[in-house]
Amino acid sequence: MVLGPAAFADQPGTAIPVVRPGHGAVRGLTAALADAYCQGQAVMWRDLLPTETGAPVDLPTYAFDDRRFWLPVSGRGRAADGPPAAERHPLAGQAIELDDGGMLFTGGFSARTQPWLADHEVHGHVVVPGVTFLELAAWAARQSGCAGVVELTHKAPLIVPQDGRVELQLRTGPADPAGRREFSLRCRSETAARGRPWSQLATGVLGPAGTSGVPSPHAVVPDGAVPIEIGDFYQRFNAHGHYGWGPVFQSLRAAFRHGDHLYAELRLPEDPRLRSGPFDLHPALLDAVMHGLGLDGAPESLIDLISDGGDGTLRPRIPFIWNGVAVSGHGARELLVRISPAGPGAVSITAWDEAGRPAVVVESLVMLPVSPKQLGSSSGRRGRCTASPGRSPSRRAKSRAPSSRCPVANRPPRGRRSRRRRSRRPRWSSRCRRTT
Repeated sequence: MVLGPAAFADQPGTAIPVVRPGHGAVRGLTAALADAYCQGQAVMWRDLLPTETGAPVDLPTYAFDDRRFWLPVSGRGRAADGPPAAERHPLAGQAIELDDGGMLFTGGFSARTQPWLADHEVHGHVVVPGVTFLELAAWAARQSGCAGVVELTHKAPLIVPQDGRVELQLRTGPADPAGRREFSLRCRSETAARGRPWSQLATGVLGPAGTSGVPSPHAVVPDGAVPIEIGDFYQRFNAHGHYGWGPVFQSLRAAFRHGDHLYAELRLPEDPRLRSGPFDLHPALLDAVMHGLGLDGAPESLIDLISDGGDGTLRPRIPFIWNGVAVSGHGARELLVRISPAGPGAVSITAWDEAGRPAVVVESLVMLPVSPKQLGSSSGRRGRCTASPGRSPSRRAKSRAPSSRCPVANRPPRGRRSRRRRSRRPRWSSRCRRTT
C-alpha cells in the first residue's frame, strides 16, 4: 500500500512525504525533517546529525537586502504613455504622441474578439459597419483634445476575415490654428508581411463639432406624429438579401412620421456578444439609427436604404460621408432618434439617450449604393480594405451635400416597388466616377 499527501487531505496539519522515488531511506527522512523545520517545527538536529560530521555555520552579520531589478510593468500590449484603462477603446489599446504634435492610436480586432460583427452582412459578406470607424474617430477626437468629427469619408468597406486578426492604425496630425486635426484610419491583416503597405479605411478632420440647434429632449416627438408599423421589418428586409441584420442589430422598436422628419425608438438587445468592450456608444446601436430609412412609411423627402440600379437590381446604401458629428453616448442602450433632410441625398441625425441627453448629433450624412461586384472585389483579400463604393470626391465637394452634377441615386416614392424598378439609373459625372 502506498500513501501520498492526498490520503491525508481531510486531516489537520501538513503531510510531508518521507519515502520519495530516487531517495534512500536516510536521505528521505532527513529531507522530510528539513521540510518540517522550515514550517516551524522543532527538530533536535544534534540527535540526528553527530557533531563530528559537520559544524554550524554563522549567519551573515548584515541584513538581507531585497532589491528588485525587474523593469516596472506598463501594461501588456500598450505604450507606457498610452491612454489610461478608463479611456481605452476596444479597438485601440495603444497611444503614442508623435513628434509633430499628432497622435498614433493602434489596435485591432478579430471575429473572436468582436463576435457581434457576425450579425452584420451586406450582399452575403460579413462587413464591419461604417459607424464602427465613426465611433472610433469620435473617441480619438477626445483623446486628441477635439470635440468631435468635423468630417469622415469612408474609403472602403472592410470584410471581416474568418480567421486571424485585423490590425488598425488611426493617425491624427498636428492641430491647425482653428484646432482641427486631419486623420486617417488604415488597416492590415495581422498575417501580412512586415513592410507591406497599409490599406486606407477612412480619412477626415477632427475638431469642433457643430451641436447647436439641438431641441429640448421633451419636444423631440411632436404631437400629431403618425406611427409607422414595424411588424416583421427585419425579417422582410433580410429576405431581400441586401442587408443581413442578425439579432444583435435588430434594435428598432417603434417609428413615427411627422412632416419631413422620421422618429425612431431604439433599444439594444440583451446579447452576451455585446460585452466585448466599453464602447462610448456600441456600433450595433449606432448602426440602427439609420434603419428607419428602410421603412415603407418613412417621409418621401428622406433617402431610402435601397437604391434602384436601373436594370431591375436593387443595391443597399452604405454610409459614405459624415459631417459635423458628436458622439457622447455614455454607454447608452436606448435611443430616441430624429432623422431630417439635409440637402440632396443627405440626412441629419440627432439621437438622445435614456436620460434625455444628446448622444449622437450628425449635421449631414451621405450614403451611396454598393453592388455585389464592388463589395465582392475585396472578398478574396479579407482584412485588406480594398473594395470601395466609389471614388472620393474633391475636398470642396466633400464639404457640402452632393450637387446635381454628382447626384446620389434618385429615391422613388416609398411603397411603389414597381415604379422603383423602372426608375432611371443615376448617372455619375467623370468628376466622381469610380472604376473598379
